Amino acid sequence: MPPPILRCYSKAAGLSQYEHLIDDAIAWGKKNGKTQEQQVVAACDKLAVNFGAEILKIVPGRVSTEVDARLSFDKEKSIEKARHLVDLYQQQGVEKSRILIKLASTWEGIRAAEELEKEGINCQPDAAVFFCPGAGLCRSGRFSDFAVCRAYL
Repeated sequence: MPPPILRCYSKAAGLSQYEHLIDDAIAWGKKNGKTQEQQVVAACDKLAVNFGAEILKIVPGRVSTEVDARLSFDKEKSIEKARHLVDLYQQQGVEKSRILIKLASTWEGIRAAEELEKEGINCQPDAAVFFCPGAGLCRSGRFSDFAVCRAYL
């Protein structure tokens, strides 16, 4: 991930006051990834958390952070990624209760959400993407998400 590109985006958007969040994410990625791909993934996770933590300074309630969609069909990796994101937030002093983890509403994503909820991690399967998992959402206690989204499917 070439740092100049990210800095260019932030300047182009007139958001130079947030450059430190980008710089921090890039440094984190370089430190926590062995390969370039691992560095990019680590930097993206950190950047999402950096911006989420910044938003929570202004907004009451929760901030949502999405688990990478490429993990949608892998329950264990979705759980691992969600726990990692929560850990990154907690390292910045954000309470678990203020974090909402968004997962794909695949069968695996719904099962991951069930397990994470038992650990006190707030989750929201993204029901707007798939129609078939409606029954799984109902069984997992997320009926209201399905009921609200169903009208738009």
